[in-house]
This record gives sequence, structure tokens and C-alpha cells, in this order.
Amino acid sequence: MAISASSPKTAVVVVGSGVIGLTTALSLQRTNRYSVTVVGDHIAADLNGPHGISQDWASPFAGANWRSFAGFEHTKQRAAEEVGYFKLRDLARTTPEAGVKIVQMVDFGADLGERELVHRDYVANLQPIDRSEWPAGAVIGYKYDSLIINVLQYLPWLTKQFVAEGGQVKKARLEHILDATRYADNCKVVVNCTAMGSRTLGGVNDNEMYPTRGQTLLVNAPNVNFTTMMPDSAGSKTKCTYVIPRGDGTVILGGVMEGDNWDRTECKSTTEDILRNCLSLCPQLLGKGYAGTYSRDVPDADVEALRSKVIRVNVGFRPSRRSGPRLEAESKGDVVVLHNYGQSSFGYQSSWGYAHAAVRKLDAALLSRRIPAPKL
Repeated sequence: MAISASSPKTAVVVVGSGVIGLTTALSLQRTNRYSVTVVGDHIAADLNGPHGISQDWASPFAGANWRSFAGFEHTKQRAAEEVGYFKLRDLARTTPEAGVKIVQMVDFGADLGERELVHRDYVANLQPIDRSEWPAGAVIGYKYDSLIINVLQYLPWLTKQFVAEGGQVKKARLEHILDATRYADNCKVVVNCTAMGSRTLGGVNDNEMYPTRGQTLLVNAPNVNFTTMMPDSAGSKTKCTYVIPRGDGTVILGGVMEGDNWDRTECKSTTEDILRNCLSLCPQLLGKGYAGTYSRDVPDADVEALRSKVIRVNVGFRPSRRSGPRLEAESKGDVVVLHNYGQSSFGYQSSWGYAHAAVRKLDAALLSRRIPAPKL
């Protein structure tokens, strides 16, 4: 259905101002068919606040780099990550103020299902790593062009773009999803991007949501100019070593992926593992050169030297969902509610793909109005 330039815009309130909410809101606003307001308990203006960043807000705690986590069977996630790869690469080339940069990824995998990378057909400058250089536990090893995102720069940039396009941002905590309609005149469309908040938000109460605990270290290491990931040498599914520069001289080191773990405090033994494992993989953290392998013994003195470079220990919670991300529309009375949340550890890299899919989903829902009624 064609929409003329004089057609009134549809008022939309997006609930949630993490990377999924902001990217979805910006994508909707840019269609020129929607007038969008973002309402969030936490907003970009809070990032420089006096009380630190809330652990209830996942997006500021992300690494973040682009590395596909989708298997061949995850068709929607694969598509979203592919869209994200090219969009983020374009931003890195044209918009340095966004905080996105192209760097080489040194990528190892421990799962036989990853033996043939699902993204190998489109990532740039793909080349295999010689098997003699692989760390213990790896079954694949590749290098290719990836992206790193300074999230504390990127979230304010997204917000600035959204506001420049005519969007509004309001700070508020909602008890029920339909409370969002109060924040825009004649609002009959709400987009739910509340991530872990969807577990307790009235009218949503999604008990499939669960936290995947992450613990990382932010260190000062300006000599690191690539990003890398490798499996835990003991084959653990809850641990992974990763080194992610933020492009400003600081680097995120990790880490763990602990499902259903709500512990908000630092685990000292995890910190020790991160320091030693990341140094084994990346001696450049201390300004040392490449030694020809990605698995090496680390002297205690090097661990202590890296410890002295730690700026902060982060504990955050990835918004995971047992059956995968939720992207669907439903009717709640005369209000259309579109859900877009549950992207867990792949929120940044898939954000543009899921945002574009959300726009299409909302367009279709409003056009047909044949959307399912809410479950009782």
C-alpha cells in the first residue's frame, strides 16, 4: 500500500533503550511513516552519570565485536548477523564518530558444527590459520575482517542519530507494557525491546527469559589491534577466552557465559583465569610481539603486569531466551505490540538485521491487522 508524503505518521513507542531498542527505533523513524518515542529505565544520558552503569542494563557491558554465533539451522539469526556485518562495516568506513572499526578477527572454534563457518561466504579477507598455531581444544581456525564497537560511544551515537531524525527519548520505568501508550499522543503501537525486563514486565511476563552472566576486565592495552576468540582448553561450554579492543586504547577481556547465574559480584578465580588465558592468546596486551602460536605458557610476572593495567571488573547479564529471540506482533485490545528481544550475546552484531525485520513485521501487522490475540 502506497503512503503519500502527506499521510500522518503513526505514533510508536519503543520500550527499552539498549542497542536493540535504539536501532529498532532509528530504523522505524527513518521510514518517515512512524513518529517514534523511546522510553527506557536506562538511557544513553545515564552512561556518564555519577552512580555508574546499572547492571540491569546489558548493552553497556558488551565487548563488543562481530562474530557469528549462529548455526546453519538458525536462519533468522544468520540473516540478521549478515545484515549487521555489512551495516557495521559501512559505518566503520564512513562514520568514525560511531565508534565502529574494522579489525582482523583471529577466530577459533571448539564445536564440530563450526568446522565450516556459516559466515565464510561473505566476511572479507578470510584465510585459514595453520593448524600448528591452534590452541588446545580448537577444531577450526580462521582470520578475517571483523568489527569492534566501542559501546560507550556507539549507544550515544545511536541516540543522537535518532533524535536528529525527529525521535524523542524519555526516561521512565514502566510496570506494564501498555503503560507505554501514555508517552505519545494517540499511540496504538508499542514495540517491546526490554530484553531481560520482558521477564517481569506486566503484559509480557516472558518466563523463557534468563540471564547469562558475563564477567570481563577492562584494561589499558593500546598495542592490541586485532580481536580474537578461542574455546576453553578444557572444553567447557561456559567459558571462552576473548580479547576485544574498543579502539580507544582500552580492551575488554573475557570471560564466562553462565546461564541462570544471577551473581552480580566479581568471581576472583574467574579474574585470574581471564588474565592468564588472554595473555596466552594475546601477548600484545603487554606490548609483546607475536610468538608464532596462539597457545603459550604465561609467567606469573606477566599476569601481575597485566593485572596492574586493569581499569575495571565488569559483571553483566546477557538477555537470553530459551527458544531464541522473539520477533512477533500481537494485539492487546486496540494496541499492536511488536516484540523484539532476547538476542543474548549477539545483540550488537545482529541489531540492524533484527531492526530491519521488525520494521517489515510492523508494516505487515498494521497493513493486515490479522495478528494473534495475546495468550491468556
